[in-house]
Amino acid sequence: MGNAIVQAQPQLTLAEQMQYANTISKGSLVPKAYQGSPANILIAMDFGRSMGLSPAESLYRITVINGKPTASAELIAANVRRAGHKLRVKKDEQARKATVEIVRADDPDYTFSVTWDMAKAQQAQLSGKENWKKYPMAMLTARAITECARDACPEALYGVVYTGEEMEGGFGSGPDGYQVEVLDEQPTQPQQTKAQYQAGIQLGEWQSRAGAAMRRANALGFQISEIKAQAREEYGVDIADMDVQQLQAFCAELEGTLAAFEAAE
Repeated sequence: MGNAIVQAQPQLTLAEQMQYANTISKGSLVPKAYQGSPANILIAMDFGRSMGLSPAESLYRITVINGKPTASAELIAANVRRAGHKLRVKKDEQARKATVEIVRADDPDYTFSVTWDMAKAQQAQLSGKENWKKYPMAMLTARAITECARDACPEALYGVVYTGEEMEGGFGSGPDGYQVEVLDEQPTQPQQTKAQYQAGIQLGEWQSRAGAAMRRANALGFQISEIKAQAREEYGVDIADMDVQQLQAFCAELEGTLAAFEAAE
């Protein structure tokens, strides 16, 4: 039945989807972040659908914060593995350190690696927060997963590249692993307009396109680290933090370079 709902939703008009989301937003079982926010429900369901999640699961695993969809580190890790990439987590409880490694399916000879320890957390002014005091290893692991995933395979994240804790510190974490949402402690988010909803979808599409262009560049022998460094210098932000206009310019430039390179061969 859940799969039938997922398949039927794309056939609905935007007005029908809004009506459905408006009904859901009035339910008492809906997480507080979505109560009274049908547009946020639409965004979450749309992103969840692309990840293979049912509508109900989307509402509990994706949350819209400040106009951006966020996910738990567990969901981000699952998306990385679903895309065919290898993700390994190494924890050192004694040293309070977590290392995450990702090996891309299309580039098995290179390993992306990110390590988070309490010194790094302290430098980022995170170590004093309540969740970091209670569950330091879970928080370190979550940070390492999301940072490594953004670096290694942003196209596998469907535009959902941050956790809620990274966006505003509104999520906690369970003692057994990755982040879990503490939605009861979050204030209800303001309703999103139709334009904001469409802008969020457009941002995700361009982030996916940028990721695809980088995969193509990597397959042609370009150094991804150099592309990222050049983009950061040119646009003043990391690729994962670009807005739609910046992503459009970045994609046009990179895709043009790749087309010229392939033509020259």
